[in-house]
Amino acid sequence: TCLIPFAWSTGVLRPSTDYYYVTVDGYGPTSYSIVVDIGDEETCVETGSTELCDITWPTWNYANGQQGVDARNAAAIKFYSQLAEAFCPPCSCDQLSSSCNSSLIEFTCTQTYRACGDNGIQTSVCQDTCADIEDNCGMTFEQAGLPMFSCNHNFYYAEDNEICTDTYGITVTDSSDIILYIVVIIVAFLIVLILAAVVAFVVFKKYKPMLHKGGYEAIENPEPEGTDDE
Repeated sequence: TCLIPFAWSTGVLRPSTDYYYVTVDGYGPTSYSIVVDIGDEETCVETGSTELCDITWPTWNYANGQQGVDARNAAAIKFYSQLAEAFCPPCSCDQLSSSCNSSLIEFTCTQTYRACGDNGIQTSVCQDTCADIEDNCGMTFEQAGLPMFSCNHNFYYAEDNEICTDTYGITVTDSSDIILYIVVIIVAFLIVLILAAVVAFVVFKKYKPMLHKGGYEAIENPEPEGTDDE
């Protein structure tokens, strides 16, 4: 049995009550690939900002007016709450980290507001959004009790897919990037300290003799006072 989250816009973690049966004929061993396309020509609309998401990409038009807009907004909030509770259980987690929370919001928004392709077909989502959550929240989707969103599923786009890079503008904010950023700052700070120490040493060496003589330069072979040459 393979759990496939077909319905992205309802805010329900699928499958809940719906089942899909596929019957194939042939001789084994063999493998099959199932593709589900949703959409039609000229069904892409601009969504803009919502209560939770800032949508900068065209989304699929469900042709149900403001009621559909409100329903999708409510679905996004419900889906986010389900994710937050799964990755931060009330009895064992006090608060989501900032990076984890940002990853959950990005995942929620790309899942709920699926991008609409140039041909009007609703696109899929990106594996980076899944990996981002597992890196920043400290557990996998399987461990959180949501195996239908496992990063191993093949419905995710790879990181170099143009839908991810150009349409969604996915950016990975995992802990390794944060550590690298901190290391760069520390190295830059140490370089500044070393340069300051070198400048201070050069200045000290240059003015050290004047400091020993009270600030006056030495006069070579001074003549005794009160003597006349004969």
